[in-house]
Amino acid sequence: MTNMDGNERHGLSESPGRWTTRLLAIVLGALLLPALGVPQHAAAEDYTAPNVVPSVNGTGSLPGGIIVRWEHYEQGVWDYRVERQVPYHKWDNVHPQQFNVFDGGLEPDTEYHYRVCAYFITEDGEVACSEWVAGRTSPMTLEQSRRPARPWIVEHHAGQTWLGIKWEGGHDYDSYFVNITGPFGTVKGPRELRTIHHDDDGTWGYQRIEGLLPGRRYEVSVQGCTETFFGVFPDNCWDWAGVYHAFTLAYPLHSGPDTCAPPFVWRDAFVGDRVCVESHRRAQIAADNAQAQSRRQYTCTPPNCTFTAPDTCKVPFVWREARPGDHVCVPVPERSRVAEENGLAGQRRAAPPA
Repeated sequence: MTNMDGNERHGLSESPGRWTTRLLAIVLGALLLPALGVPQHAAAEDYTAPNVVPSVNGTGSLPGGIIVRWEHYEQGVWDYRVERQVPYHKWDNVHPQQFNVFDGGLEPDTEYHYRVCAYFITEDGEVACSEWVAGRTSPMTLEQSRRPARPWIVEHHAGQTWLGIKWEGGHDYDSYFVNITGPFGTVKGPRELRTIHHDDDGTWGYQRIEGLLPGRRYEVSVQGCTETFFGVFPDNCWDWAGVYHAFTLAYPLHSGPDTCAPPFVWRDAFVGDRVCVESHRRAQIAADNAQAQSRRQYTCTPPNCTFTAPDTCKVPFVWREARPGDHVCVPVPERSRVAEENGLAGQRRAAPPA
């Protein structure tokens, strides 16, 4: 287990005088705290280091690539840092719910060494690092040697409703495709796949993806494409990058769990309706409510003309059923749309369901 303070983590150094002062402070603190009755924080050695899974080797479909995986059951982790020993590379601020990192662009059939450090939410920023673990990239087959390199995602930037994905192509591609899977809060379902055509050419790329939900996990991959002879035929699109996990930033906690994630709003089909929908859908719901009376089928019995069936809809309208007993009459597709919105209610909240 290796400990690194904040300066070591950011690659900074301190003068010998400052280290001497710090050492004296630590010694005096260790002697005085018990006498003063002040509770001591647990030492870094009390925190469990991540366990890097030995099988970090790439697969036959990933020549020059290694997926570094680890296990960790310790609570209170702020984030992880993954390091490659030679040539040195690091992945900072890995999300505490992400337990793998893809390393690409390496030499096939070559051994590399990795370790994972966990940074804990403590006053002193305790850190616990695993031992260095070896992994070997897969050898390249003859067929693979004739194909362009597979892209790999190197980092991402995040906001509450967007992600910025940066990748290295490993080849001068003419264009790229970006796949992203996750909760978009649409009628297609809690999780869906979207494909974005990145038309810029080059050996690397950056794509900003909008319209996401706060505090959610998304899976991203990138594919490189090359033009055919004079562009007469469709482009040749090659291997997809390994799946990369990215998280949008959580919505501010003060908004509470009973708040819609932007850009969603309360539906308000009835008093207390807290299903989150797009703003144009709330306008449609209000319009249906305003036409409720005109869409009902009344039966008039002479001579007093008493209405005997006020809850029957005129053809072709049906009950909306935003909740049991909701007898506002709407077109059949509208009832299906409302049912889909009910099913997505939890996904569109600022605080997702546990």
